[in-house]
Amino acid sequence: APRGGAVDSWSLALANRLVGNAEDAVAFESSGGLDIEVVGSAAMVAVTGAQADMVVRDGPPLGWGNPQALPQGARLRIGRLRTGARVYLAVRGGLAPGIDGQSDGRSDGQSGVRSGVRSGAELVVGDDPGTEVAGIAASPLPEPDRVTIWPGPRRNWFGRDAWRLLCSAEFVVSPASDRVGVRLSGPLLQRVVHHELPSEGVVEGAVQVPSDGHPIVMLADHPTTGGYPVIAVVDPRHVRHIAQLAPGDVVRFSATRQPTGGDSALPR
Repeated sequence: APRGGAVDSWSLALANRLVGNAEDAVAFESSGGLDIEVVGSAAMVAVTGAQADMVVRDGPPLGWGNPQALPQGARLRIGRLRTGARVYLAVRGGLAPGIDGQSDGRSDGQSGVRSGVRSGAELVVGDDPGTEVAGIAASPLPEPDRVTIWPGPRRNWFGRDAWRLLCSAEFVVSPASDRVGVRLSGPLLQRVVHHELPSEGVVEGAVQVPSDGHPIVMLADHPTTGGYPVIAVVDPRHVRHIAQLAPGDVVRFSATRQPTGGDSALPR
């Protein structure tokens, strides 16, 4: 099954650690436009992921990676994303599965995220975990100049020119990108094998190339199987970078022949 859940799992884990939650506690994932009001008791929160415009009314200011207690009645607005594609908001105790006693928005036991919540919904926070809150603010990880890829299981379906272009050209993120995958425009990656490919397993970070020649990098909601040849697989350490690419962003790839440490992300 696909992993599902947070597209940028590193940012989700960081936000949760900052407020003392388990790394996979349910939190918010948003592409901007998130408006939260604290009702009941105060809430300890932390924001990671994309850099976003944030305003707190009737409460202290909130910075990226800096856990902060918001008092009852405070209202947090996460607006325009300045860089990145997804922001994560963790609340100490984690978000409970139900809203108003019913299922609302996107959430499941594995996901660690909730998105698509209807306006005005009341979200229930879980019990205090009894752990310490981070004493210092976190800093964003530096972004790589190039995303590392490994040769995929269907690398030989493409000529040398296609591989050279993939490892040297600039690709631009398409507005059609979503939680399933990041679609890229740029030089066309031409096949040398043209017959139909039977469906085979797909992993997160797989770089599929449909018949139009434009690569797609698979993300958290990728299908379990696919019929497009996989020319490459993104190093798992760089998948979080792909997950934060927004439409119009430019990405470059750099190849290495084998995974670090002997681990393989290729389908078996």
